Amino acid sequence: MLEQGHYLAEAFIYYKKAADADPEIQLYNDKMLRFKSEFWIND
Repeated sequence: MLEQGHYLAEAFIYYKKAADADPEIQLYNDKMLRFKSEFWIND
């Protein structure tokens, strides 16, 4: 949703925080990894 509004930096930060906060929920991690690969983010 955030990336559709072109808030790419905020979207990445949100997905990263969500994945770190609850690593057992695979949805957050999958979304973050897909986002990183789509926008070629190396962290």
